[in-house]
Amino acid sequence: MKKGSIIIGIVILVFAGLAIWKSLSSDDDATLDGKTKLTVQLQWFDGAQFCGLYVAQAKGFFEEEKLVVELNPVNSFTHDPISTLLNKQADIAIATADQVLINIANRKGIKVFGNVFNRSLACYMYKDNGNINSLSDLQGKKIAVYKNFDTENILLALRKKDSLNIKDSDILQAGAIDAFINKDYDVLGSYLHNEPIEMRLQGIDVATIDPEKYGIYFYSDTYITLPENESTSEGKQKQDDVLKRFIRAANKGWEYAKNNPDKAINIMFDKAKHLQKTKLSEQKEKESLKVLVKYLGAGKDKHLSFMEKDRWESMEQSLFNIGRIEKTGFVADPYYFDFELVNRAYEDNK
Repeated sequence: MKKGSIIIGIVILVFAGLAIWKSLSSDDDATLDGKTKLTVQLQWFDGAQFCGLYVAQAKGFFEEEKLVVELNPVNSFTHDPISTLLNKQADIAIATADQVLINIANRKGIKVFGNVFNRSLACYMYKDNGNINSLSDLQGKKIAVYKNFDTENILLALRKKDSLNIKDSDILQAGAIDAFINKDYDVLGSYLHNEPIEMRLQGIDVATIDPEKYGIYFYSDTYITLPENESTSEGKQKQDDVLKRFIRAANKGWEYAKNNPDKAINIMFDKAKHLQKTKLSEQKEKESLKVLVKYLGAGKDKHLSFMEKDRWESMEQSLFNIGRIEKTGFVADPYYFDFELVNRAYEDNK
């Protein structure tokens, strides 16, 4: 009798557990209501460079595409969005293109399907006092960059291409921007939408060297995902559909931000998790957005998020030339790059 009671008790517990699981599953399904949930890992702290995504979230553009999207900014300076994706803690990530390509060259399974902006935002900032006027003037100067990242990679590519006499000992690790203000170095690897604006708001006259003017063409913010669902035709079609819906909604958010910059910035401050709104921060983000929207759209149709293969190939060659990758040819591999997804997203929406 005692043994029978134990068995009955176990059965009751099993059924109770199944009932709870079914209840939780049903609640989740009801919340999603046929929508696809996506976690998007951002490459940096909250700011105007992600404004279009926050607008898409707040204005319901993701919801219109049957997506429930969570946007996660980085939580520290050392946080790596690519590792977050590879560890399956995000469905989509945004990362700088050079890091994406280096990881792909190291045989990491990454799928590239779009670029937020149509070029790299990296530049080299210096105080506008007449000491530096061109790329050759960087020779003999102390230059601070973010080692192993795009500002260093682009600098090395410039040095290689133009045979510049820039010593390794003159390339320093960038730190707090106060070091630039205090003249601890002459040049700071920067981003068009960030440090130059911050300096001007502080009343410091600065100018920048744009790598594009010297034939070095990189990308920056890049949309990536995992290609593992493409092992079957059904999985590939499902992933293709989700990514197209994401692109359409994100692009709609960026279009809104471009046409309504002040409203978009207010939306971002309301939605962003860690962005503190002050008079200065609001002015900085507004100025930043004005710069960013200049670089939306690429290709013959100027589609937002569209990426150009020749720019990726140019970047790949530059990284090979400076020894960051051991071979080229990854850009031509459709396993890693889908250059037509953005166009398909637009075609489906006609």
